[in-house]
Amino acid sequence: MVKEEVTPPTQIPEKMKPSLEEFKGVVHNKLPEGLPPMINIQHHILKASLPNLSHYRMNSKKNEVVKDKDRLKLEKINAKYKTTADKKR
Repeated sequence: MVKEEVTPPTQIPEKMKPSLEEFKGVVHNKLPEGLPPMINIQHHILKASLPNLSHYRMNSKKNEVVKDKDRLKLEKINAKYKTTADKKR
């Protein structure tokens, strides 16, 4: 039967003692019981826009070409995955 748990004292290396002494006022001895209350802060900038947005725009014809290429690539990947999965069965 154990009456009380005994933990050995933690030994602080001598090299660390000056730093701990220098910054001892940074950490409080008593920690708070819980988290601080929530604060309602709006994190947005009004009327903000991207300065180079025109560089990211594509005309509709080029956009369709890119979508078709992506669709074809996905179809190839899916077909390859399907045949691999079928072989494993």
